[in-house]
Amino acid sequence: MLTITDLSYSIQQTTYLYPISLNIQPGSIITVTGANGAGKTTFLELLVGAKSCTTGNILYNNYSLISQSLQAKQQFFFIPATITSFQNFQVNTYWDLMAQLFGADEAFFSRLVSFAQYFHLSEEYFSKNLGQLSLGTQKKVYFCCAFALQVDFLIFDEPLTGLDVQTQHVFQQLIINKTSNQTIILSSHNETFIQSLTATHLHIQQGHVFTHNEVII
Repeated sequence: MLTITDLSYSIQQTTYLYPISLNIQPGSIITVTGANGAGKTTFLELLVGAKSCTTGNILYNNYSLISQSLQAKQQFFFIPATITSFQNFQVNTYWDLMAQLFGADEAFFSRLVSFAQYFHLSEEYFSKNLGQLSLGTQKKVYFCCAFALQVDFLIFDEPLTGLDVQTQHVFQQLIINKTSNQTIILSSHNETFIQSLTATHLHIQQGHVFTHNEVII
């Protein structure tokens, strides 16, 4: 179980996420909605340590993500809405690095090839720099890595942005057919996509997190 306790984020006198306490069961799908600037990305970035929280803690398997536990963080893979990292890396080099960082097993690269075929990502892209690729193709590279790693948590910020309809469908099917113990947390403005998922729906409004019209405290 992922246990979030009194998690908040403020800068000086401005609060971007008010304290939230929440338990996320293994195997859940969590969708996060809200207007631009509501706090969705802040919430996701706090979960993966891309931002440092103002208050609170996040525990997974008795390890604190706030204290930078590597063993816990290796179970979280995050794909941001805006991709700016690793732009000078070749696709193969990026995948090699992720395999090392996440301690991937021997079958990782075989799974990568399978997912690349599933996403219609041809081998000609493997030797190209990520920065040479369109946003949609870059996301395919990240998606292949995310699903091939088989980590416990996959976290996506606006994953459908930049994708053609076919790739959106492929991604949707992978989410729906995920392994039973893998937890997916994603934000999206696409209501049709959100409604297609059997999920716990969180809505963020001006830094407050709601579910079923009730504020989460």
